[in-house]
Amino acid sequence: MRKIVLLIVLLSLNGLICAQIEEPDSLYYDSLDNYSNQEYEYYGEEFEQEAVAEEEYNPSGYLGEINLLYGKPVGLMKRDFEKNALGIDIDLYKQWRKTSPLYVGGGFFILGYDSESVSYFDYNQEDGLEYEFSEDFKGRIFGVNLGAKYFSTKSIWVFAPYVQLDFEYRRAYASIEDVNIDLDETVNTEFEGGNSGFGYNISFGSIVALKSDRYFLNLKLTYSYGGGLFLYKRNGTTSANFVIDYFDKKYIPFGIMSFKIGVVFL
Repeated sequence: MRKIVLLIVLLSLNGLICAQIEEPDSLYYDSLDNYSNQEYEYYGEEFEQEAVAEEEYNPSGYLGEINLLYGKPVGLMKRDFEKNALGIDIDLYKQWRKTSPLYVGGGFFILGYDSESVSYFDYNQEDGLEYEFSEDFKGRIFGVNLGAKYFSTKSIWVFAPYVQLDFEYRRAYASIEDVNIDLDETVNTEFEGGNSGFGYNISFGSIVALKSDRYFLNLKLTYSYGGGLFLYKRNGTTSANFVIDYFDKKYIPFGIMSFKIGVVFL
């Protein structure tokens, strides 16, 4: 009888000890599960915040450019363009998709390729006084382009390289202004011989990171070709009564290598 009672007591003690040992283990594993879930939720929130921040970095998906350009004629053989060109271009692009490095859009440019002036004296019919006048020639090319810009998926230090292809409509024209130098006012403006053509641009460039998250420096090298234009080319005349006498109108294949520097804004 004693043995049976002792056995029952021992079994009861053993069950109580096992229960006390298993209970902390259960709490321990539960705490690990809770910690793991909290850690997962924490990092999930962090990743979500980073994703939101990245999405808000350029929420509109638009990219704008304003560039100053310096162009030099290339590949024109004997019909050299002679004069280097200065101008400005403005472009606006829309991201193809939120996660895509492809942007599509277009813009316009205006390019000045030559200028000349002739001064003379004449009487003003209104007041009968003699004034000094200037007859000014300005050669211009205006263009409208549509195309795409593709950014590299990897940046190099502060540089984000891209390649760009545009199709372009160009129009050449010249203006002759009569300016009263003494009164500093334009008397008359005439436009000479406008004509148009089509071509394309191939560009390689990079935006450069600045301190701002919305504005970047833009560096671009563009080769423009395709189609010719009737442009006013200097003919070597050393003196003339009219400014247009310094130029001949020539059909010149359009080939210009341009270096552009400007600002990209998001």
